[in-house]
Amino acid sequence: MDLSTRLRLSLMMFAQYFVRGVWWVPFGAYLSRHGLDASIGTIFSTQGWAAIAAPLFVGAIADRYFSAQKVMGVLHLMGGGFLLALSFVGADAGVMFAATLGVLLCYMPTIALSNTVAFAAMSNGERQFPAVRVFGTLGWIVGGILVGQVLHAEQTALPIQIAGGASLLYGLYAFTL
Repeated sequence: MDLSTRLRLSLMMFAQYFVRGVWWVPFGAYLSRHGLDASIGTIFSTQGWAAIAAPLFVGAIADRYFSAQKVMGVLHLMGGGFLLALSFVGADAGVMFAATLGVLLCYMPTIALSNTVAFAAMSNGERQFPAVRVFGTLGWIVGGILVGQVLHAEQTALPIQIAGGASLLYGLYAFTL
């Protein structure tokens, strides 16, 4: 794998996990601020539902009809839209549940798709993947530091909006991979 490919895949992994890390961790505080304490568990359960359901359908589409990069790009564009919408929902638990489910139905399959894209571009995945994947961890950490230490925005819609914007940019970037 040449340096250019390594850098592009590292940026992909950074973006993949930045999108999630910047909003998911403070999301409980945001829900609590909107008086949704009783619904936090139910809303967070959308992660499990999406992790089970979405990859089954998306994997079949990505494997048969479209490249993983294109599917990942479309899902991140859709997920970015859901995230931006989610940031304006407010205190309606049902709508918050549905919007969160929409976000995660788009996001969860992209975890596997980003790995597929990475391994397809590597000549020796066993050796090369860890050095690329670590940038995902860095993306998650940077997202958390940005929200918690720099912006102090844990209970606001700003982390969700940042994630939405980042997801839209990443969706466009995915088409170039």
